[in-house]
Amino acid sequence: MRAQQPIAVLAVLAAACSLLAMAESPAHAKESVTARLLTPLPLDAAQGERLTVAWALGGADEQGRRQPFNAIGVFVRLLSATGGGSTVGFATPDAHPRGRYDAQVAVPEGGIGGVQVGLRGSSEVGAGDTRFPLEDDPFAAPAREATPGRPVPTWLAPAGGLVLLGLLGAVVRRARRRTAAG
Repeated sequence: MRAQQPIAVLAVLAAACSLLAMAESPAHAKESVTARLLTPLPLDAAQGERLTVAWALGGADEQGRRQPFNAIGVFVRLLSATGGGSTVGFATPDAHPRGRYDAQVAVPEGGIGGVQVGLRGSSEVGAGDTRFPLEDDPFAAPAREATPGRPVPTWLAPAGGLVLLGLLGAVVRRARRRTAAG
């Protein structure tokens, strides 16, 4: 009888993992969104200088076409070149149907050492900002030869979870038959 308990626990864990994998999270819709700077970032700007930074957010649709991303709470963050505090500027809190944003932001102490674009988030357990990959990041090292690939289909994780659940069910049935026969 005790041999069945670990198998039952594994089956329950597999079922829970499958349900979590199938659950659509709000972040799922944002995972393919990327940012593009629309204005050059003056990397030699003086500390405290106010800059207007413009950027666009968008993601690929099912046909691979770029679609604008419209959200409220979008920000740009300038990181300090010397490791000091960063500065943040928020886009206007209205609709951005074309996916174009801009914000005023001050150059941090030590100058600009990096740039991030994100979406202010919150949840029941605390803040959870989402950062978007920056396609034309002026601080990123030049990419080596990229290898083309295809994104993993969204149905793959739930299907894998169901297969795992089926396998564990077969193991549980087999263990019950052995116990009943023995």
